[in-house]
Amino acid sequence: MKTISIDKIYWALGAAFLGVYFWIIYQNTYNIPRWDDFDVFFQFLCDYLDSSTLKEKLALIFEFHGPHRIVFTRLIALLSHCIIEKVNITAFIIIGNLFMLGIGVMFFVFLRQRKNAGIFALMIVLLLFNGQNYETNTWAMAGLANVGTLLLAMLSAYFMMQPAKPEFITGIVLSILTVFSNGNGMCLFPAVLFSLLLQKQRKELLWVAGIVGIVVICYFLNLRWELNNEHSLRISAIVTGFFYFLGGNVWLPSVKIIALLWGLFIFATYVWAFVGGFYRKNIIWFTFFTFMLLTAAMAVLNRPAEEIAPLRYRIYCCMGTITSLKKYPHTIGNAVNQGCMALPGLLVLLYCQR
Repeated sequence: MKTISIDKIYWALGAAFLGVYFWIIYQNTYNIPRWDDFDVFFQFLCDYLDSSTLKEKLALIFEFHGPHRIVFTRLIALLSHCIIEKVNITAFIIIGNLFMLGIGVMFFVFLRQRKNAGIFALMIVLLLFNGQNYETNTWAMAGLANVGTLLLAMLSAYFMMQPAKPEFITGIVLSILTVFSNGNGMCLFPAVLFSLLLQKQRKELLWVAGIVGIVVICYFLNLRWELNNEHSLRISAIVTGFFYFLGGNVWLPSVKIIALLWGLFIFATYVWAFVGGFYRKNIIWFTFFTFMLLTAAMAVLNRPAEEIAPLRYRIYCCMGTITSLKKYPHTIGNAVNQGCMALPGLLVLLYCQR
């Protein structure tokens, strides 16, 4: 009698959870705008269609939304309007969830796990497609801006760290679009510069540095924005908020220490990878890891921990958790080989957490 391997069971479980997730999204998605959707889609398209010159139209596309230039989201809105000639919030929500699926595929590429691939695929599915990210994935603007920026950052890191020139140029173009997709997109450039420095790719480093200078000037032109509050300027608040953000997957208001410790663990994983030279084995993974740490730092500089805890920011929190999995394949693999279901069981609990 032919037996089914444990790895195939994990793949099947991952597919089942994906099915449950998309069924829930389908059942709870309505063509009704929420919060920023009014300004980002309806007001923008009205102003864009009413404008008469190319200069006015470009100004509207690149206009600030708070501290963000959400060009990518506005381009999707324009493309959607060109195709169906109306604003369809449901379509934007579906696109945002497809971006999430793209992130899952890119993570699997980043992790490069062949042995025990099923358990890694299951963990990626559970950490991405869960109740913590429900708010982001049923809110059109949040899905396109947040999830879209993360996917663009992953694609940019992937192409810019390739040795071939065409891929590097593609990465440059994607990185510029990433910067003009959301405020934290700016964190991609220092992450790439750091990786190029570690790789001693001087020519590429100079090219990227020059492009960074131009893009930064263009981005901050006419910016009027101040830090959100005095609390975020205190060193203690910045440090604790940084680790809270990284460990946001296990954020419990009554037991904040758990999120703090989990954030410390993720940061320690990054330091271990750098000090031990582990980044040499997968510079693409390391580049995105750096990007996520810089994103966490940017978040806490502008918002206190209580404001980065809401569900719409959890998509950023789970990035650090998934990225850190790359450093522990043998530990996870041994647990799987011994029939240990504790880790998948914990992830199931995370799946249900709201």
